[in-house]
Amino acid sequence: MKDKLKNKININEKTYVNQIHDVLIDKVENFLFNELYIESGERILVAVSGGVDSITMLDILFRISKFHNLEIIPIHFNHKLRGKNSDEDEKFVKNFCISYGLNCIISKGDVKGYAVKKSLSIEQAARILRYNFFERAAHELNCSFVATAHTSDDLTETFFLNLFRGTGLTGLCGIPKRRHLTRKINVIRPILSIKKDELIKYAEKHGLKWREDETNILMNFARNKIRKKLIPFIKAEFESNINEKIVKTAKLLSGAERQISEYVASLVDRITTNKTSEGFSIKLEMFKSLDDFIQGELIEMLVTEKYRQPSLSMVTIDRICGLVDSKIGTIVDINKDLFALRDRNKIIISKRKNSNASKIEVSKEGEFEFNGNKIILKEVKRNEVKLAESGRIEFIDFDLIPPRIFIRSWEKGDNFIPLGMNGKMKISDFLINNKLSLLDKQDIFLLTTGKDIIWVSGLRIDNRFKITKKTKRFLKLELISD
Repeated sequence: MKDKLKNKININEKTYVNQIHDVLIDKVENFLFNELYIESGERILVAVSGGVDSITMLDILFRISKFHNLEIIPIHFNHKLRGKNSDEDEKFVKNFCISYGLNCIISKGDVKGYAVKKSLSIEQAARILRYNFFERAAHELNCSFVATAHTSDDLTETFFLNLFRGTGLTGLCGIPKRRHLTRKINVIRPILSIKKDELIKYAEKHGLKWREDETNILMNFARNKIRKKLIPFIKAEFESNINEKIVKTAKLLSGAERQISEYVASLVDRITTNKTSEGFSIKLEMFKSLDDFIQGELIEMLVTEKYRQPSLSMVTIDRICGLVDSKIGTIVDINKDLFALRDRNKIIISKRKNSNASKIEVSKEGEFEFNGNKIILKEVKRNEVKLAESGRIEFIDFDLIPPRIFIRSWEKGDNFIPLGMNGKMKISDFLINNKLSLLDKQDIFLLTTGKDIIWVSGLRIDNRFKITKKTKRFLKLELISD
C-alpha cells in the first residue's frame, strides 16, 4: 500500500490530492483558516506519533497544503519508553512520511531519566522534552506553527482530569485551539473539533495504516482510566453526547477566562516587585484585597507564564494563597525547583538555589567562587581607596588580616562589630535592621578570620578591620553576584 501511495504522490500529486473529497477535510480546512487564522504560505511543523490521530491529521493537512501553498514538515519525538516498540514507531513514522514525499525530523529523549532527575511524573517529563524539541525544531526551521493531534476526546479527558486534580478556570477550559509556545511560535490543534471515531472512520475509508500504543489500554494512568472507564460510563448512563457538551462548556469557559485573564494581567505590574530571572515578590496588602478567585488566577498566571510550568493544582494554589494568614517564614513547596515564602509585607516566589558550599578556605588575595558569587580580594594603593556607593566594595587594613581566611554562610548566633559602632551586634539583628527579606538573607555570607567576622557580604565590614591613619597597606573587597 505504501509503495502504491508513494507512486501516486510522486507521479501525479494533483490527482492524488483531488481523488478523495471528504467532509472531514472541509471541516479541518475551515477550522484551520477561519478559527486558527493560518495564512497561505505558512510553514507548519506537524507532530506525528504514529497513532491514528496524528497519521490522519498529517494526511488531511498534506491534502489541504496543496491548495493553500502551505509547507508541511512532519516531526517525531521518540520517548524511548517502550523499548523496541518505540523504535518501531519511529521507523513507521519515517517510512509513512517518505511515502508522502516528506522528510520527517526525528529526535529522542531519556524521559525516565529526566523524570527521576526533576521529580516529575513520566507524563509530565515526556511532555516537557517533547515540547522542548518542538520549540528547537520550529526555531531552526523558521516555522511559526506546530500542529498537534489533539481531538475533542482529548479535550473531554483533560476537562475531567483537571476537574479531579483540582484546578482553576484555565484548567477547566481544557485544551486551547491555539496557544503560544514562544513569542513567535504557536501550537495549534487543527483537529480539536473532531472526534476520534471520525478520524478512525476516515483512516479506514482511505486505507491509512497506524500503530497502536499499548500503554493506551493500561489502567495505571489517570487519563486512561477516564478514557476507558469514566467516559463510556457517562455515555451509557447519563449523556451520550458528553464530548459535544464538554466542548461547548469549555468554549464558554474560555470566553470567560479571556476576560478574566485580561483583568488579571492588568494587575501584574502593580502587584509584583523585585522581579528577577530567579523570582518575584507579590505585595501582600494589595494581594489580600483581591477576591479569592482572582488571587488564585493571579498565582496561576504568574507561575505558569514566568517559569513555563503546567497548570498548578488547586491544592497548590490554595496553599500559596494561604500564606496571607501564615507566619513570617512559612514556605510552600510548589515543586522541586520552585517555592513560595511568606515575608513581612510580601509573598516571594522563587527558584531554589543550589547552595553546595557552606565554608571554604581562601588566601588573602585572589578571586574566589562561593555559591554563585564571585569574591575578589586585591591589595591596592592608597590612592585607589575610594568611598564606595554600596557595601559590595569595601576597603580594609591589609595587615590586620591573616594569610588564610574563610568564606562561609552566616549562622544563628554569629555577631560582629558593625563599622562605626563599638558594641557587638548579632548578624540576625543586623539583617533585620537592614530590612532584608527572608529570601535575601539566604544569600548573605561572611568573610572571617576563623574567629572574627571581617565582612558581612555586600553590607558592612567589622569596625576592627577598618582603615585608620596607621594603615599602611590596603585590601579591597569586592562582591560580584550572578
